[in-house]
Amino acid sequence: MTRTEKRQEKRAQEQELKRKALEAQGFTVSTQVYREKRNLANRKCGYNTPEDEKLDRQVSAEAALKVYRRMLPILLKRLNKIKDPRQPKKVKHSLIVLMIYGILMFVYQRSSLRNANKEMSTAIFFENMRAMFPDFETMPHADTLSRLLEKIQVEEIEESMLELFEQLVKTKKFRNYLIHKRYVIAINGTQKFMRTEKWSEECLERHVGKDKQGQYYVIILKKNKEKTSFSAKVSVKRFNCSSNYVIYVLEAVVVLDQGITLPLMSEFLSNESYREVSSQKQDCERKAFYRFAQRIKQRFSKLKILVT
Repeated sequence: MTRTEKRQEKRAQEQELKRKALEAQGFTVSTQVYREKRNLANRKCGYNTPEDEKLDRQVSAEAALKVYRRMLPILLKRLNKIKDPRQPKKVKHSLIVLMIYGILMFVYQRSSLRNANKEMSTAIFFENMRAMFPDFETMPHADTLSRLLEKIQVEEIEESMLELFEQLVKTKKFRNYLIHKRYVIAINGTQKFMRTEKWSEECLERHVGKDKQGQYYVIILKKNKEKTSFSAKVSVKRFNCSSNYVIYVLEAVVVLDQGITLPLMSEFLSNESYREVSSQKQDCERKAFYRFAQRIKQRFSKLKILVT
């Protein structure tokens, strides 16, 4: 037995003793074995010829296409029910085409709209899209999608995602990926946007250095009448610390075994709707979580879930 194997055996024995000690105290210890995280192999690429690389990419594309054809029809059928706010005579790309385009922006991890325009408008990419989605007659511009999302009811998009999740739960697609036979919902807050000016009543206000004042010195130099020397005058200027205005949102994702995460719901913090008038207290994560918990209970009343 090698030294590494002896060390692993010793650790296993120590963990077994800890487990028995906790069970003797009345605790229930999970025996579920999680897949260990593997490091990236420190070796060169395994392709010997360009044909091998093309074959591997073809296999990966076919596997992704199977997932798209199985899941997207359910999602697109629901997205097609969303009312299109655009003028019908000026519509060049259908709502479904723009939604597919937006989904692919996240699938291929495009960092910005300009990056999407650059990387997703090539001839090869367009031909691949037409092979998978015949509705693509021309590739839309990312600004077209942005203008659509500014006017559309975004709650309908979330509702489409929820219906897809319920369909997957109903067909027991996650049966082998549950944790303790429960759906784990992780909730966390994140800041999405920040500006120094208040552009909407919904923004949360954050004071940087509240009740504090700063100061800076101004030195004014003046020449005398003979213009042979200077006289200096120092004045102190005081200012109040600035305020930042942010958009904050509470996100909920479903965490499955083997590191799989699925987006579920979002709850935006809003001073316009949830600010306390009497005390002027702003909306916060705790208030948003109470609203979140009520929505989850109403939507998944019979689903076995764990919230973290």
